Amino acid sequence: MFSIKTAKGSKNTAGITISSDGISLAIVEKKDKTHQKLIHTEFYPAKQAEQASLLSRITKQHRLDTIPCNLVIAPEEYQLLRVETPEVPKQEISAAIRWRIKDLIDFHIDDAIIDMIDIPNQQSSGTHITQVVACRHAVIQQYVDLLHEVKCQLESIDVPELATNYLLPKITDTKSSIVVLNLWPAYARMSIYNNNDFYLTRASSIGSDSLSQVAIEDISSQSVLDSLALELQRTFDYFESYSRQASVETLIILSHGQAVNINIIPLLEDRLGLTVQAIPSNDTTVEENKFLTQSTSSHCYLAIGGALKLKVEN
Repeated sequence: MFSIKTAKGSKNTAGITISSDGISLAIVEKKDKTHQKLIHTEFYPAKQAEQASLLSRITKQHRLDTIPCNLVIAPEEYQLLRVETPEVPKQEISAAIRWRIKDLIDFHIDDAIIDMIDIPNQQSSGTHITQVVACRHAVIQQYVDLLHEVKCQLESIDVPELATNYLLPKITDTKSSIVVLNLWPAYARMSIYNNNDFYLTRASSIGSDSLSQVAIEDISSQSVLDSLALELQRTFDYFESYSRQASVETLIILSHGQAVNINIIPLLEDRLGLTVQAIPSNDTTVEENKFLTQSTSSHCYLAIGGALKLKVEN
């Protein structure tokens, strides 16, 4: 996504997330293209006023001034839009996209930093769609200033949808269409991937707090799950209608900061007719890979994905 600069000489890469609850850090060792080992994850609880000094200590402790770092921002800090790709010369795409989204974002286009995500396999769909990430310039600048101040070697800034995409090969070997339900306490993102490509995402107001109340023996508590299942099914239908890819077979749940209510797994499987898996789990792929374990803090999933994104430079 938003590239800052390139750090060279390290065999490690780091991912960072900063939220109102604290700071998450993940460090991945990359000896070569095939060797990727998660060597450190930690969530540091902290109030917002404490985060600058905490980040300074983390940077010194883990030598983040010498490690390329990828910051993953929160879903509420950007908008992800799908727009028809303008038929203009390549060098004019960015300006044309900015014009096309100016009335779709909730802040002035002059205050926006944008980046674009290509959607694969659109040759047979008729209309070419571009996914656009739009973020306030002030949000990006605030993070750049903060990490520069503490001497953290910030290389790029990413969004959760892409951080999840980098993480997926480490938690599943499935190459078919997968939907990932990223859960936060008050909201969720439903994102579809196929063969390690990101296709689309949709937001939901149903988060882990609401789902924590669902019980198998209490039918009335399941109404929120019915609503979520309907949102997911509509997302599947839309994906299958425009992408002409294989039907979604697996739903993976990543809950950030709160344990998944295991009651929802069989209930969603029954409603959607597909395999539902919460991460981490006892799935054989995860057990054999040993990349994520039960001790890996759920606060750190996106930081891990952020670290996996970066390439090491010799």
